[in-house]
Amino acid sequence: MFFEKIPRIELANLPTPLERLNNINSQKNVDLWIKRDDLTGLAFGGNKLRKLEFLAADAREKQCDTLVTIGGQQSNHARLTAAAAAKLGLRATLLLLGEKTAEASGNYLLDLLLGAELKFLGDVNALELEKHLKREKEQLVSLGHNPYIIPLGGSNNLGVISYTAAVKELKGQRENIKTIITACGSAGTQAGIILGCKLFLPDCQVVGISVWHPADYLAEKLMELCTETIKEFQLPISISQKDITVLGDYIGAGYGVPDEMGLAAIRTFARREGIILDPTYTGKAAAALLDMIDQSKLSEPILFWHTGGTPGIFTHSSARHLSLEFSKS
Repeated sequence: MFFEKIPRIELANLPTPLERLNNINSQKNVDLWIKRDDLTGLAFGGNKLRKLEFLAADAREKQCDTLVTIGGQQSNHARLTAAAAAKLGLRATLLLLGEKTAEASGNYLLDLLLGAELKFLGDVNALELEKHLKREKEQLVSLGHNPYIIPLGGSNNLGVISYTAAVKELKGQRENIKTIITACGSAGTQAGIILGCKLFLPDCQVVGISVWHPADYLAEKLMELCTETIKEFQLPISISQKDITVLGDYIGAGYGVPDEMGLAAIRTFARREGIILDPTYTGKAAAALLDMIDQSKLSEPILFWHTGGTPGIFTHSSARHLSLEFSKS
């Protein structure tokens, strides 16, 4: 298969488990499954490890000594980039949005523990992210380093192809999935799943749940990523707008801000299945999933692709919101 020829370093515990959510299924009278990419292993796991297997291999081929990426202070991608760098004996520089806080918690705490160099960018417009990465690269080169730049969320063609390969893995576990629901932030994961379904599960619809950007912006980003990846790797498929579904109805008050629907979904998965979701990504995606199941909007069997994010539960903000909501139950 085409992606098996692309350089790759083993970082994740694969294949990740596919589990049937029996208790939720009994409650909702639905056929629902979960793909456990929260269990990829390294440093609390998550979907970004699949991307980093390809990205880090590319960095090694180019003899880079530093992995550089950008994200929010609680970025799962930044945390796993730092972990991959540590495992491979590389330096890691993380450009984090916002101001440095007095206390470290969640992913920020783990970034420090993993030995990454952290630089806080303050209030930065999303359109300026590439400029900051370019500036950091120039500075590192001037200091004698050979940096490898990883975009937000690892969402470039190599990141996308990692999730095309992941759908082949899924097909080997179960072939009759009709709907896949996943969180969508920087769009790379959903783009890869869309391409993977075109190749391996052509009867499956992929629905992304935006946790950050408006749906129309993400639809354009998904089309761009899919088109570029098809071209770069000469995939024997084509993509059209009808293949792209992303919903912006569940963002709530904004990126990283917990809302009642998301907290209720976190409760449901924890108390009925013993599975932990996070307030930023998977909690909101699961809220959308349960809402659409209640409205009978999804073809079954349904798969919820758990993209990880466990450390997000352990931030001061999340702990405050979760404990307040749980105390009412």
